[in-house]
Amino acid sequence: MKVVIARMKHETNTFSPVPPPLARFAGAGTVPPEGAQAYLAYKGTGTAIGAFIELAEEAGAEIVLPVAASAWASGPLEGATFEAIAQRIVAAVADGCDAVLLDHSDNCACGGTMDTMTVLGAILDAGLQDVAAFAICDPGAVQQMMHAGIGAEIQLALGGKRDMPARDRPGQPRSVKGRVRLLCDDAATATAARWRAASCTTWARRPCWTPARSRSSSSAARSSRTISPPSRRWASTRSASAS
Repeated sequence: MKVVIARMKHETNTFSPVPPPLARFAGAGTVPPEGAQAYLAYKGTGTAIGAFIELAEEAGAEIVLPVAASAWASGPLEGATFEAIAQRIVAAVADGCDAVLLDHSDNCACGGTMDTMTVLGAILDAGLQDVAAFAICDPGAVQQMMHAGIGAEIQLALGGKRDMPARDRPGQPRSVKGRVRLLCDDAATATAARWRAASCTTWARRPCWTPARSRSSSSAARSSRTISPPSRRWASTRSASAS
């Protein structure tokens, strides 16, 4: 088994005057560590990459570590800096692998609105399959799926409902078409120390949606896609009294 492990962490602050050049992602060096240098820097550390390395080695996997880039919060990333980091990861994946373990902090949402479609749109445009995608905060889309019902084919505008005034950009929803399906019927038990071992059981029914076709609101329809969709949970809980 071959595993690509990489780090691309940056919390963009649109109000920050501090620029984030490539050197800001390099730690003590001038460029972000990669390969053996990154492996030695993070192996055995209490970081996400350290955990990835440990898990991969326990599984006997071959590890490829193209880059470990991390920067403190600062202004929006310039395109050249982003490409310098991203292309290292893309090239490693293009060489072939069985899994990708990416430490990206909260970059998934591309900002603070939690309904931006940039990353998810890139996944769809690239035609990636079997991707565990992050959640999109879009209660309106969930209501549409609930109203349509399990098994229904629907088309909706997903995400992009909120504007980003700090960057003078309007929300950019993505038009998608797919089938509403039930993700699971399951039970889970959780415990919390502050409840002194009180337990609760939650039964969850998660209606969700599988896109059959996707396109941006201004582009032609694209081919079939499969992603992990947003979901909504109805739950009833039962808590044991604290001892």
